[in-house]
Amino acid sequence: MKKKESVIILTILTIIFLLVAPSVIFYSQGYRIIYQNQEKKFKIVQTGGIFFETDQSGCKLFIDGKEQKGSIGKKTLIENLRP
Repeated sequence: MKKKESVIILTILTIIFLLVAPSVIFYSQGYRIIYQNQEKKFKIVQTGGIFFETDQSGCKLFIDGKEQKGSIGKKTLIENLRP
């Protein structure tokens, strides 16, 4: 491989890294991009999660009056909850 080809490949990979790395860090810190239909725009919100540990499995969990879908086991993590 010639030096010119190596430089081009390194440049392309560096650009890809600089575009992807902030998105991965942003997502891992709990930030999500949501679309607000009423305002017709995108908004960045920080999300959280709740970890439950119970003595029984098959419990029903309600958050803000809405039943959470899926099976609630003895140990459950509910993610992407908005403030």
